Amino acid sequence: MKKIFLFAATAALLTACSSEELTGVETAQQKAGEAPINFSVYTPRSITRAGVAGTTDNSNIGERGIGIMAYYSNDEVYNKETSKPNYMYNTKLSNAGAGWVYNPVMYWPNEFGDKAISDNTDYVSFFAYAPYIDVENTTGIPELKEFTSDADYDAVAANLKYKYAVPSYEDPTTITDLAGYTALRTTQGWTYTDATDWAGEVKAEAEAFFGTTFADEAALVAYINALPADDAHLINGATDKQVTTLETYKEYTGLGDDAAKAALEDISKKLIQGKNITEINSNTASGDPIVKYVVDTDPATSVDLLWGVAANEADYKPIVDNTKVQNNAGLPFVNLIKPKDPVNGKMNLRMLHALSRLNVNIKYISDKVTNPDGGSEVINADETRIYVRSIKIGGFIMKAALNLNNTEEKTITIGSDDIDFGIPNWKAFDGKTALTSSEVVKFLDGRKDGKEGMESGADKNEEPTGLNPLILENYSKDIWGGLLWKLEKNPGVTNEAANLFGNGYSAADDPIFVIPTGDPIDIEIVYDVMTKDDNLSTFLSDGLTHGNIITNTISKTSKEIFGADTNMEPGNAYTIKIILGMTSVKFDASVEPWNAIPAVPVDLPDNQ
Repeated sequence: MKKIFLFAATAALLTACSSEELTGVETAQQKAGEAPINFSVYTPRSITRAGVAGTTDNSNIGERGIGIMAYYSNDEVYNKETSKPNYMYNTKLSNAGAGWVYNPVMYWPNEFGDKAISDNTDYVSFFAYAPYIDVENTTGIPELKEFTSDADYDAVAANLKYKYAVPSYEDPTTITDLAGYTALRTTQGWTYTDATDWAGEVKAEAEAFFGTTFADEAALVAYINALPADDAHLINGATDKQVTTLETYKEYTGLGDDAAKAALEDISKKLIQGKNITEINSNTASGDPIVKYVVDTDPATSVDLLWGVAANEADYKPIVDNTKVQNNAGLPFVNLIKPKDPVNGKMNLRMLHALSRLNVNIKYISDKVTNPDGGSEVINADETRIYVRSIKIGGFIMKAALNLNNTEEKTITIGSDDIDFGIPNWKAFDGKTALTSSEVVKFLDGRKDGKEGMESGADKNEEPTGLNPLILENYSKDIWGGLLWKLEKNPGVTNEAANLFGNGYSAADDPIFVIPTGDPIDIEIVYDVMTKDDNLSTFLSDGLTHGNIITNTISKTSKEIFGADTNMEPGNAYTIKIILGMTSVKFDASVEPWNAIPAVPVDLPDNQ
């Protein structure tokens, strides 16, 4: 069996600048001549949908909030080693539609200027990240959510992006003969053959499908007619829904109340601790503010991470010109003094994506490998299954720390506009040492068979690392035994695109967010093609079913995938479509006619 491996990939730049400006509201203190600190926010417009998990953009950043860190350094300029967040610590900046607000309101120091008593200059430096998270101030660790009512579970469910279809049912269909059963099984999408002979395949097929025996055709007809109105075998249509509450989550997953609540608590914990934003610097920490991040491979809970820089449109002006004031677009607001116009002197934040957005989906195409959209043959799942063993992807790492004080910026042309963007200042997870690039992340299927053990450990210590379980074999022999080919078994890779990541619920095109290293997006995939064959002496992975396993390893460089050398960069969206081309082994045979030899007379001596 020949395997042809194809990649289709696209990359989109998430940098289209929003035309929306969310501004602060003039307060009574401003009218009275005092000088509160004001913000406005610009967020690059994204091409994906909004949500708590998922991309943060202008449609949701006001609700999700921005965390502000401010450092007052008196008459000294900001020191990236010794300064502390002693002016504002993780202050939530939010916008419900009337303008950007925060609490408590802070005011500019007044020591500099003609009317100041002191000759000192007061400097304040500001840094920002999003989405905002609640933390324990002395540790910077996110606080776990307390669940006291169903409303708390509803709030977690509302974070999810799961979409699903709810079947609608019709009254039981009445049939009178085998022809009626044949028509019904077509409309219901039941698995069946084209046979119509009761004594042949139909009886065995119906008994296997319904899990009972039928003495004759009439018994099957009676069984069908007795099915209840809400039986799943009598689907009339479907209504598209999305998980937004505990009840819809239960409907989607099929879990009971206690199990669904436990699952949502685990999801909440992952959103708050252990994945995504896992820590920020404490309120006593010295030096640049950092945000620690761990990649979450579940698209439903993967969180975008942004940081703030001065926008091109920033109109902040110090009270007098000062060479120590930094207000370069694409860099943070460092060493600011009281603005000359306190009412209009807002700090215009541009919130930038520090991560890359990655979607990888996978499917097979059988016997039509030259046209990725033309393969229509379906592999018989009762005979052959395809399972992913592992995949390596270059260009990103799984955890790192974002230093909010970036020192580099770049100009990107969007249409006719030149936009100044910051370059995220990623560090190693300790927040201090340089980020290690040239790494390749390897995702494993979790089978402890000794074939793909972790490099640093024993050959059978393999652990699953975020791949979609439906495309993996990864079964327990104690549970499955010889049931490898039951329909309940994971389907593996099919002819319909499936998300490479997640827990099996995510749509094929749902992305995750990863930490880019600027390295090439090279890929290597290892997958098994398992074929059941009772005539073979070898066994499949269950040790009971006879068959054949072929392990395939295919690698592609970023140039082969994207058509040009492509490195993973922040703010870019990448879509990679993995297509496994399956070509069946075919035979043609004929029997050659006999080559007739003309008869030859043979003279024998006479018998004496």
